Amino acid sequence: MGETQMLSLEDAEALAAAAKNLARARKEYERIRERANRDGISDKARAKAETDLTYAAMHIDRMARAAHARAVDAGVADLREAEAYGDVRYHLSAFHETRETPARPRAFAAV
Repeated sequence: MGETQMLSLEDAEALAAAAKNLARARKEYERIRERANRDGISDKARAKAETDLTYAAMHIDRMARAAHARAVDAGVADLREAEAYGDVRYHLSAFHETRETPARPRAFAAV
C-alpha cells in the first residue's frame, strides 16, 4: 500500500458492493450444499445439486477475486504478485473447462 491516501467514495462503494456479492454467493453455496446433503433426495436431484455446487464454488472464487481487486483499489489491501492476476482455469467437469481473466485492481496496470 505504501503511502496513505484518502479512500474515495467511489472505491468504498465498489468495495462494499463486491463484499455483498461475495457474501451472497457464499450463502447461496451453503443453501445448495444443504439441499445436496438432505436425506431422501433422489440420485438425479443430488447430481444436479453437486453440479450446482461446482458452479457456485466457481462463482465464489470469482467474487473473492473481484473483492480483493476492489480492496486494492480502495487502498485497504496490498497488491499481490502478478501471477495472482493471470488467467484462471476452472474445471467444471471431466469434459468442461473454462478460462477467465479475473478482476484486476487499477494498480495492476502500473506494475
